[in-house]
Amino acid sequence: MRSYKQETGIDLSIPRWSEIKDKYDLKSVRKLEKAKSDLAKATDQYEKIKERIQLYHQKLHVEQEKNNVGKVGKIQDDIEKQKRMRKRLKKNK
Repeated sequence: MRSYKQETGIDLSIPRWSEIKDKYDLKSVRKLEKAKSDLAKATDQYEKIKERIQLYHQKLHVEQEKNNVGKVGKIQDDIEKQKRMRKRLKKNK
């Protein structure tokens, strides 16, 4: 490095691997924490969707007993929508 400075007039500052390594390790830790956070969010969303589907099934049963055809169709549409959302979340997990 001394000869480089003598020839070019530029002082080189090359970090040692131990100085660089810490930065890579921090990135790995952050990525792992983000992945865990994303998984927790997706799992929470998945559980909420499952609960909504159960609630819609209960409402569907009540409306079927009342023979309320208009609401039955809407509730069935809501159930299908929630199932599609659940399927998408499950695929992304």
